[in-house]
Amino acid sequence: MEKPITSEMCTKCAGCCRHFPFVELSDNEINALREFTGLGVNEFANSNREPVASYFLKTQKSGDCFFLKENQRQYSCSVYEA
Repeated sequence: MEKPITSEMCTKCAGCCRHFPFVELSDNEINALREFTGLGVNEFANSNREPVASYFLKTQKSGDCFFLKENQRQYSCSVYEA
């Protein structure tokens, strides 16, 4: 089993947060993001529109994660704490 990436390991390159169009969200992740951001699920996720819906994280026009922020080539996750 792989160890999760921690903030201490992050080099802020955004390699793990760019160009991943199909990041599926669990119910727990959706609830945590809704609570943390105050956004509705449809603001940050798309449904697969199947009878049993799955939700996928939206991306920016660039293909980057919806929550990825960039400042002078330094990247950060705006919802990391959630």
